[in-house]
Amino acid sequence: MAITINQTDKKFYEQLPDGPHQTGDIWTSVPNGGLLPVERSSAILITPACDLQNQKSDTLSFVPILPLYFATGLGVFKRQLSGAIKSLVTSIFSELTSTCDFENPDFRKQLRSCCNTFDGKEKQKANVKRIISWLDFLEAEPSKRNLKFEFLNEKERSQLLSRIVTNAYSGDLHFLPKERAATSYQAVQQHSVCLFRYVLTYPIEIFELAGHCTEDTWKVRAAGFGRFTNQFENEMPIRTLRLQQDMLSDLLTRFVSLFCRIGSEDFSPTCVSELVREM
Repeated sequence: MAITINQTDKKFYEQLPDGPHQTGDIWTSVPNGGLLPVERSSAILITPACDLQNQKSDTLSFVPILPLYFATGLGVFKRQLSGAIKSLVTSIFSELTSTCDFENPDFRKQLRSCCNTFDGKEKQKANVKRIISWLDFLEAEPSKRNLKFEFLNEKERSQLLSRIVTNAYSGDLHFLPKERAATSYQAVQQHSVCLFRYVLTYPIEIFELAGHCTEDTWKVRAAGFGRFTNQFENEMPIRTLRLQQDMLSDLLTRFVSLFCRIGSEDFSPTCVSELVREM
């Protein structure tokens, strides 16, 4: 039976789990080690259950969880979204075709200047507005991004978000709906994605202490974390959720399939064309 919007909390999350660590535990305020545009975020525990149960591991491994509006600034989104915009740029501003690089601030400045002085057909003007919206999106602070995606038309936007929600957009992202229950510590405050390629690993004793410590005494106790003190002392991680087993199985299956691949080099576009002509 399909999940309805009012069932998302019950189907996805167990609130305020207790007991020992379990795979699927979701903690708040886990440091991201400088890998992401935010210093810390919620994260889901992916250390295998047998290692946790038999105390085989001295560490805990997590996958960070980012609100979708933050995550859209990462390469996995920008690489795919930039393709359509690049086609618009090269069709309207042919002189920029050879230098089209959205990661280059000088190119973005040049492109914005061309857009601001453009005086062409109405249809092209509409596409120029999309290009400007794309530049605004790229240059916005992560916390100020939104999911309006004004550089896409409504159909494109709907298709994009539908693919994200159904985990059909990218193999290294996994969608989690926001919590709807009102609690003091919400780990998934907004619709979010797990970032499979940004695995974080920390000593287990940090989270053991967090499970038996108060926020008032945390900073003093965290002083004993050695080289991890600076990352953890200002905010205590709190376990607030656990992913339900069905949803956890799906997440772990997708996580494992991403990394348990050998892979090989792809054919070049020229090679593909030549092979097709031979058929």
